[in-house]
This record gives sequence, C-alpha cells and structure tokens, in this order.
Amino acid sequence: MNNNNNNVRRDEESPISSNLKQLIKELMAELLGTYMLMLIGCSATCAYVLNIKGIPDKHVDYAGVNYCWGFGAFVGICASMAISGGHINPAVSIAFATLKRFPWQKVGPYILAQVVGAFLGTATAYLVYVDQINTQHDLDPLRNNTDLRAFGHALSTGGIFSTYPAPHSTLLVCIIDQVVATCSLLISVCVVVDKNNLNVPMYLQPFLLAFVIATHAQAFGFNTGCGMNPARDFGPRLFTAIAGWGFNVFSPLDGHYWWTVGIVGPTIGAVLGVWIYYYAVEYFYSPPKPVDTIIDGIHERKPVFDGPVFGRKPLTGLPLDRCLSRLGQLSHFDTYNKETVCDGVLVDLELCDTAGLDDMRRLRYLTYLETDVFIVCFSIVSPKTFHNVINKWIPEMKESLPNKPFILVVANNRTLDGQWEYFETVAQRYGSGL
Repeated sequence: MNNNNNNVRRDEESPISSNLKQLIKELMAELLGTYMLMLIGCSATCAYVLNIKGIPDKHVDYAGVNYCWGFGAFVGICASMAISGGHINPAVSIAFATLKRFPWQKVGPYILAQVVGAFLGTATAYLVYVDQINTQHDLDPLRNNTDLRAFGHALSTGGIFSTYPAPHSTLLVCIIDQVVATCSLLISVCVVVDKNNLNVPMYLQPFLLAFVIATHAQAFGFNTGCGMNPARDFGPRLFTAIAGWGFNVFSPLDGHYWWTVGIVGPTIGAVLGVWIYYYAVEYFYSPPKPVDTIIDGIHERKPVFDGPVFGRKPLTGLPLDRCLSRLGQLSHFDTYNKETVCDGVLVDLELCDTAGLDDMRRLRYLTYLETDVFIVCFSIVSPKTFHNVINKWIPEMKESLPNKPFILVVANNRTLDGQWEYFETVAQRYGSGL
C-alpha cells in the first residue's frame, strides 16, 4: 500500500519538474536568440558608427547595417524557433498571448529572458569594440562632456546599442513611427507563419522573417532607429547606463522616449498587427477542403515498412502518397475504427496512434481535417500524460483546427485500492488547469 502511494506521488511530481525543465529550455532558447540578435546587430552598428575616417575596406553602409540586424534575427530565430517559437521580442510574446496563441503565464518569464539576452549581447559587442569606443570618447567634445556620449552629437555612441530620436523629432511622431512599424512587422510575421495561408515550410520561415525585419529596419529607421522590440531597446539602454554613458541614456524627449517609444509603442503596434491580420485574413478562412480534393490520385491505403520497427520511423523524405490514404489517414500508424450511435446519430470513431513525434506533426494535421470533435484521454494516475495533453496535444489541435471542440476523458489503468479521496484530489487539481 505504501509503495503504491509512493509511486503515485513520484508520478505526481513528474509534471511539475517536466514543466519547469521545459520552461527553462524555452527561456534559454529565447535568451540565446535575443543574444545573437544583439551581438550581430550591435557589432555591425559599431563597424558603421565608429569608422569615423571612412576607411573604405572597413566601411559598412547603412543598408548593410540593417541587413546585419536582419540576419542577426535569422540566427536568433533559427536557434530558438523549434524550442520556444523564436519570439526574441516581448512585443511578439504579448501580441500572440492576446490572440490566445501563447500562454499568458509564460509572457513574464519570456520577457525577462529576452531582456537579459539583449543585455548580454550588447555587453559582448561592447567588449569587442571597447578600444574603438574609448578612442571616440576621447575626441572633442565628448572628452569633457559625458552627456554627449549617449546622444546629441555626430560622434555620440549611445545609438550604437539602443535607439534615440532623430534631431527635431517630436515624441508623438516617434510613437506613431513605432506603432506603425511594429504593426506592419507583425502583419508580415503572421503572413510568414500562418500555416493556413501560404503554409511556408518551417525551415524557410527564419530566412523570410530575417528579410522582413531587415526591410522594416531600412524602411522605418529614420525617426527612431526602428527598434520594434522592447528588449532590443531597453536591454542595451540599461547596459549603457551602467557601462559609462550614465543615466542620460534615459533622458531623450524629457525622459519619455525610452518607455513610450521603446516599450509602449512597439507593444501596441504588435497587438494591432496580429489582430488586423486575424480579422482581415484568418477570420474569413473557409472550412478545410477534404483531403481527397487536395491530394489527387491517392485512392488506396499504402502502408510504409521502411525500417526494422514498423510504425516508428520518421516520414521525412518519404513520398506523400506513400504515407497517406485517400482520406488523409496516416497509414504509418495503427488506427482503429468503430461505428457507433450517439444521440441517434451514426458516428465514425477513429483512434490513431500517432507516436507523438514532432516530425510527424505536419502529416498529423492532414488527419485532423475531417474531424468534428477531438477526444483526448489521459490517465488519472499518470500526471505525465496530462502534461502531454495540456502542453502538446491540445495546443496542436487548437492550432490545426482552432474552432473544433474537444472532450477530455480521464482514464484509470490501476486499481484504486480504497484511495478514492486521494485520486479525487488529484483529479480536481489537474482538471482546474483547463
């Protein structure tokens, strides 16, 4: 009896540790992604701003800087996309949370990881170019006026790392600039990542997103330097305040620039962008077409036996018509069909063993298209199965067919042995998570 209790309690602890490990993994991915964005972007800006003599073989032009920022984003997104979604931008995390495409409870930790990554990336770029920065600070008038080191002069270096307003720019214009730029950026991001639109392969998305970011930096870079990213602006600003530029870095436009233009403007723009795309495009999507109209010429089941273990070999690289039946069924997996009557209606139940492999996800989507209701099961005595339901299967189903209902079924595969009260507590605790 005690051994059973101990086993159950060990199982009960597993989702917590698993959730924590997964969150840490995602946060480290966001930190690394934002770090690479800032390291490459700030280093390119250093090469541009600090080349005061215009030496030809060391010259980086303005467009080159913007495209370095874009490809810094490319590296950052590639590093984090499969793990955390590749946000590397607090405005992106908040915007997708408002659409219920990202859990609100992760927004705070993601923002912290992104800001820390931006801070560390800036610090690394500073260490690489510290000698050239100090040389420029020794020039008049920066030598005797530390306030000008941040902004206000052609030789100022604060703009290498963070964003500052162009001369004669007003606060209102700068805010509008960032709202419009980030709104346009997020609409473009939605176009690239929307699987129901162009369905761009995931391996191409980082490249296209890099091009989108670089293009927006080029198009909207005059008034504010086009931050479009609160972490990209605040992390470097905090670093420069500590590293010798002083708290004058927070003073542009009467001290309101850093939080209105650097943080609030991009966040508002990002939220507007995702909702504009949703109501302009996603809202009008037609119901999915039957798979037999999408994949022509597939009329019979064609099992796959490519490997010593049937049903577990990844399908990557296999011809599509070898993996699907006429109705889009994954012939690679075990399936069980049963016709039954529910409230006087004949219902076709199909149980699919999909192995849960991530590289099957795009093919699993095709099996969802004719689904009316999802039935999802987990074991009451195996919290790990509930963790998989909440963190993997339900998000995948909502992403594939967001308007389809699902029924959560609690199963029990062990004898309760009089532990009804304990299991009732477990059930209530887990059920409240939905």
